[in-house]
Amino acid sequence: LERATKVEYRSMEDLSNVWCEWVEMELRHDEFQKALAVLHKATYVSDKVARAHLGKEKEMASLPVGQRVWKSTKLWSMYADLEESLGSMESTQAVYERMIELKVVTPQIMINYAHLLEESKHFEDSFRVYEKGVNAFEWPLSKELWIAYLSKFVQRYEGKKMERARDLFEQAITKIPAEETRPIYLMYAQLEEDHGLVKNAMSVYDRACKLVSAGERHDLYIHYINKA
Repeated sequence: LERATKVEYRSMEDLSNVWCEWVEMELRHDEFQKALAVLHKATYVSDKVARAHLGKEKEMASLPVGQRVWKSTKLWSMYADLEESLGSMESTQAVYERMIELKVVTPQIMINYAHLLEESKHFEDSFRVYEKGVNAFEWPLSKELWIAYLSKFVQRYEGKKMERARDLFEQAITKIPAEETRPIYLMYAQLEEDHGLVKNAMSVYDRACKLVSAGERHDLYIHYINKA
């Protein structure tokens, strides 16, 4: 299998599959540290090389597959999963942070990382991951990140950090297309109803009715009237 990783494949997926098969072979033989070492080898790239190629996707695509396999999200995801199962919190975080640095993450990977930190009671670290995620991805890729970020923040702090919560909702509204903001406005208004001021909640509903798509405006008006 090691020799097979040196073959010039046509696609990154083909080479990634070979590396994954090598890792799975080590796992079948309970060679857990060897499996981690294989993934480290597969995904290793020097900082100098990474800096030279980040943001140059067209240039990267022209390189031999073996020189760009470190960009394989499949391999990095396997690495993170294995560290989460076999390694420490610190080693798992190091893999996720490297993924973010190398821009090989997806929105779901960011959510998984934030969830891991939340489960370990590292709440502020979790929110920092969400913040990185919503800044790294444009709508609609950022949709689930925004929903999770706002939901988790309100769930964690309720009314204890209202100004910060308001800032987050306002930030979300500016980064999301107006026709897609209905669920954000509803969450925002609910926050004000539960922990803020009623007049602020009504103001949020009023703004929402003016900005959302025409198709959703009627339902929002009904909601607004009922609250009034």
